[in-house]
Amino acid sequence: MNQEPNGWGNDRLTDFFDTASANMRATFVHKKFWVNKLIGINDVFNDADFKSVGNDNLLLAILMSRSNSAFRAACHLGFATYCADSYALSRSCLENALMANFLMLNPDLCKLWVSRHDSADERKKCRDVFGYTHLLKCLQDIDVDLGKITDFLYQSTIDMGAHPNERSVTANLEIFREDDEIVYRIKSLNADGLALEISLKTITSVGIAALRIFEKVFPEHFSKLDLTRQIQELSAGV
Repeated sequence: MNQEPNGWGNDRLTDFFDTASANMRATFVHKKFWVNKLIGINDVFNDADFKSVGNDNLLLAILMSRSNSAFRAACHLGFATYCADSYALSRSCLENALMANFLMLNPDLCKLWVSRHDSADERKKCRDVFGYTHLLKCLQDIDVDLGKITDFLYQSTIDMGAHPNERSVTANLEIFREDDEIVYRIKSLNADGLALEISLKTITSVGIAALRIFEKVFPEHFSKLDLTRQIQELSAGV
């Protein structure tokens, strides 16, 4: 649709959308280093997507697609400068990758995973079995360094916006004096600066970490498609 629908931009919500859209294009123009990294990561995710997959790998392949979807959504918010809000989606990108790795190593638990909503007891079992600590330890058991990186990124997303923690507020808080009053204003969208740089760097780092986890889940698939080399190239300078 080349022409805006009637009434678009005449209210505060769709006008806000227009501002965010303009920010996306400004990020694309002025943040080429991060933009090119993010485009490359998305290309690897897309290339890794299975055209057909057997039942044994179906759930794991679906989780990789979900991780990619969360990554793209994080990019969308990052480009638009919703810096704080991008962290929740970065966290989701990592969680899908961690879950895929956990289920790959514990295939007997797939049945429990899909039975989460069958009863209150099943829900409790899922919370106990699939908690973040267990997912992380499972990754650390096969790759200590990747586990440390993933945990650092995961905790950073929680601090910066995935949870309502102190830094998620103060990093996006503007304080100024207006006449005789001190005004506190939360920035939904950020201008160019440190907050934007950190959010784009985090999304990039999370995307690379997720791909490295999926490389553990599908080693032959990634090797056959030469994706390992691409991931290594995308990691340079990050």
